[in-house]
Amino acid sequence: MMQQDAATVYVLYDGSQVVYVGRTTTSVEERLRLHELDGFRYTRAQVKSGRVPLEKAQAIEKELLQEYLAKHNGRRPRYNQSAA
Repeated sequence: MMQQDAATVYVLYDGSQVVYVGRTTTSVEERLRLHELDGFRYTRAQVKSGRVPLEKAQAIEKELLQEYLAKHNGRRPRYNQSAA
């Protein structure tokens, strides 16, 4: 069982386009399986951090989303419809 106070940050891509920025306290493989069941369409996943304390993972995720928003006129990735 994984620690709930640690998380991994990852990004999903469809080709070269970022479609989701997320973090998980479970294994990345398990989270990707759940995304696929939810209908997420992507061509690759990239882990952006190893397991780090949850607060650090939240900060990394927020920074990655802010970088995306700045480059895309405030538009969120396809599957990030709510604030992180």
